[in-house]
Amino acid sequence: MKTRRDQILLAGILAGMILGGCIPVSIQAAVTDGKTLVQNLNKAPDYYIFSESQIRELSDQEVQSLDAAGRQMAINEIYARRGRKFVLPEVQGYFDGKNWYKGVVDSASFNEEIFNEYEEKNIEKLMGVSDSSYLLEGSNSRYLTNEEVKGLTRAELQLGINEIYARRGRKFAMKEYQDYFSGKSWYNGTIEPQNFNDGVFNEYEVANIQKLTAAMGEIDAGRTEIIENFAGCYVLDKEGLGVVLEISVYGDQTCASAPAGKEVGSVMASVQIGSGGVSTTQGYLYKEGENTYSVSGGDLMGSYLQVLSNGVVITGLGGLDGTYTLVERY
Repeated sequence: MKTRRDQILLAGILAGMILGGCIPVSIQAAVTDGKTLVQNLNKAPDYYIFSESQIRELSDQEVQSLDAAGRQMAINEIYARRGRKFVLPEVQGYFDGKNWYKGVVDSASFNEEIFNEYEEKNIEKLMGVSDSSYLLEGSNSRYLTNEEVKGLTRAELQLGINEIYARRGRKFAMKEYQDYFSGKSWYNGTIEPQNFNDGVFNEYEVANIQKLTAAMGEIDAGRTEIIENFAGCYVLDKEGLGVVLEISVYGDQTCASAPAGKEVGSVMASVQIGSGGVSTTQGYLYKEGENTYSVSGGDLMGSYLQVLSNGVVITGLGGLDGTYTLVERY
């Protein structure tokens, strides 16, 4: 069972996306998409969602009156009162417009110990509203149709697969996925990824995983256009590893027309192994061919990057090879 301090730390991650500044935007837009978070809020400079959240406990009625985006921003507001900066530019811009906001503390340096008992209780209460929704209702008891699968993005297809695993109690190495399913009232994650046995799946689950995987393959196989700007955040969930790639493309460099061997950008990888710490390494991107780049520098030396429209394929990194899903464009 999470302690109150554990819950506050989790809220801090949700509020600022500390690891690489990104969570898959298609997973839960109401919590992770900056535009969605702020679009319905009052932009008046003196406005608060809850003007007294630091001196009294919020009522259940107040909390339940908000949608998921409102609850997340109410949490962010508690952090903002304490001077915390935010990674998402839309969220940072919203608080910069408040005459009461003084953002002086970077997200990675913020200390949750500063919160008083009301702030802790209110963060806990705002986080505690459970979500019983499914992305693909009944994917464990019926065959998914071609029509509903065809309408999904690649990230949603991956989430649909993960949802089938989550129904069976599997945990997830990527914290973003684990946090997403932990917010579902139906989820009871008890099985570590390396201990999960696919043999528990019934015929519907097996068929639906195959259909979703095939749809992802079709998306990947259809990437023939030359991709000009692929700067963004990419994630990989693989056997106990949580890996985040942040790719920057130089503003004065056109990747499509760059000659072979030209340096066109940089890439930073953040790797989290199990519950351990996060290690980072940085390299530089060099043009090799159409949508293909080599990486030089740090632990990424000697690897290659194939750009897709919704992800990148990394080779040459051994256990970190794989298809990384695009979760945020820069």
